[in-house]
Amino acid sequence: MVYSGNPPPPAGQSLKVVNHKPIATVLVNGKGLTSLLQCNFTLNFMETNMKQGNGQKSFDALSKVVRDRAVLRQDVIADADKAEFYCEPGFPTQMQLAMPPLYDENVHVNIGTRALELICGYSGVPIHYARKCDAQPDTCGRDLLPLNFNRWFQKQDPARARRMFRMWKPTHNPIGNPNRNTLYSFHSSRYMRLDGEFLIDQIQPEVDDFGGLDILSLHQSDDYMYVKLGKPSMVKAVTVGETVQAGIMFKTSDNGKSRVRVSGFLEVLECMNGMTSIKWIGDRFSKVHRTGVQPIGIMPQYHECGDDYAVYADEFRVDFRKVLASVFNDAVFQSQIEWLRSTAKTTNIKHLDAISDKKKTIPALELVSERHSLSATVKGVVFENLHKKGDFTQWGLVNAITAAANDHHSYDEASRLEDLGGIISGFSPTQWDRIALAELPMAA
Repeated sequence: MVYSGNPPPPAGQSLKVVNHKPIATVLVNGKGLTSLLQCNFTLNFMETNMKQGNGQKSFDALSKVVRDRAVLRQDVIADADKAEFYCEPGFPTQMQLAMPPLYDENVHVNIGTRALELICGYSGVPIHYARKCDAQPDTCGRDLLPLNFNRWFQKQDPARARRMFRMWKPTHNPIGNPNRNTLYSFHSSRYMRLDGEFLIDQIQPEVDDFGGLDILSLHQSDDYMYVKLGKPSMVKAVTVGETVQAGIMFKTSDNGKSRVRVSGFLEVLECMNGMTSIKWIGDRFSKVHRTGVQPIGIMPQYHECGDDYAVYADEFRVDFRKVLASVFNDAVFQSQIEWLRSTAKTTNIKHLDAISDKKKTIPALELVSERHSLSATVKGVVFENLHKKGDFTQWGLVNAITAAANDHHSYDEASRLEDLGGIISGFSPTQWDRIALAELPMAA
């Protein structure tokens, strides 16, 4: 077996005090349907409160958001040659799908951004070409994309022809013609749907049984579901005045955009930012979201056939229990803290002046951005955070980046910055020195 938004409410106060000392928090992250189940370590630092989501720090609230989405899904398995692409004036490329089992009814659908990427990957059409064609409304260039898709879909190898079409009904997030379904994901017929509503039903009882965990932040975006939790009784200091609390993060996606991901999560009390570490916690394990070839037809949703998921539920809960035991292990937590303490004693960043009056960034940040695509706005915020705190070590840059997550308008991007903080925290001394000693020509 394989495990393969609503605007957030105002951020709530996440800082806690135990014995007059601030306490850190834990994140639970989960990713998507065709993915690996992983275990990492995550940290949380902030000067403002941690980014809050539409789950409102309540599993019941998150469950409602997730289940409201679920009833708007329609999943179909059909052969690729039952799909036909065409142009319609004033709209992006459209698709007509003959519905099984009799194929006597055609459904016209818009093609979402993620679905377009997956269709391009399946048919061998470069995504940049597809986007360019779709950007030429009402011109002959628009006709080229459907022509290419139809040619590829009609001549597919029979072994790859059976596909899963995941659609939103017209009332959810319409793209293009508002009266039509929107294809939001496209997969092999072996794709195992372990969506948010299924995963919440497994995570919540295990969290309740484990006990002692606080909800830090919950969110369902268009692409991902996040669960971030912390354990107030598990706290250690990294530096003077910077105490962190152990936790866990779960992240998943219902469009196959990422693997299901379970990681440790720490919160630095002074700044209350989040960070996911690349250091493994306990035994590494992974499960891919894949099952056997599924039959052609309109597929029932989890809320309509929950009993069919019993085997997957049992296996997932056993694995999640192991992760909880691994993350909240005193010896493992102590080893993570010792590593983080070493990052607070590394080489200071060499060049700290802004590259120019209009470009509030430094060579070290430019080098990081080359690989991790930071916007000019984010780089400017990190630059200000770095100088405000005055800590120019590896630990200082991690805090400056994760602090930028707290006020970001996008929950997904905020979580990506938390991941980036974790990546940088795991750099070896040699890797860090390359960032810290970066010269402008090197970073250009």
